Amino acid sequence: MGKTSVLGKTSLSVIILHLYFLTYIGIAYVGASPTIMLFLHLASIFVVIPATFFMIKSGKFFNSLNSERESNH
Repeated sequence: MGKTSVLGKTSLSVIILHLYFLTYIGIAYVGASPTIMLFLHLASIFVVIPATFFMIKSGKFFNSLNSERESNH
C-alpha cells in the first residue's frame, strides 16, 4: 500500500483559497499599487466565491468543522 499525502486528503477548493490568500497577503505586504489591489479584489469574485460555494455544496466545509469539533472533545 502506498502512502497518502496530505494534499490527497485536501480539496482543491481549500488549496485555491489558501493560495489566493497567501498571494493577497504577500502583494499587500510589499505595498502594491492601487491598480494591482483593485485587480485582486475583482479576482476574488471569480476565486473566493466559487471556491467557497463548491466547498459548501460538497459538504467538505461542514464536515471539516464537525471533525475538528469531535477531535477537541
